[in-house]
Amino acid sequence: MFTAMLVCFGVMLVALCRTMDQANTIGMLGGMVMAGLGGALAPVSSFPGWVQSVAPFTPAYWVLDALRRLTLEHATLADVAPATGIALAFAAGFALIAALCFRSSAVKIGTT
Repeated sequence: MFTAMLVCFGVMLVALCRTMDQANTIGMLGGMVMAGLGGALAPVSSFPGWVQSVAPFTPAYWVLDALRRLTLEHATLADVAPATGIALAFAAGFALIAALCFRSSAVKIGTT
């Protein structure tokens, strides 16, 4: 689920960006921001209120929530199905944007 979402995010960036350098920069920055807001660096409950309200709008939040519940709270797969579904919805959204914007004839320039 997480890997599929990351692949779809990367393909979406390649489809949207004019250069590979842009895709790389936006991917690295966006990935760090989404991971940080999603709770990869610290528990979301320790964040200020405004960050806690923004966190559910990041895909990392749902993946980390499912992993935390499976490992620390001994949840079952059925218990984390909603979080898994939301993470897959993010992947589907990224894939849809990539499919709509991808042009096989587009030439990507850059040093990477």
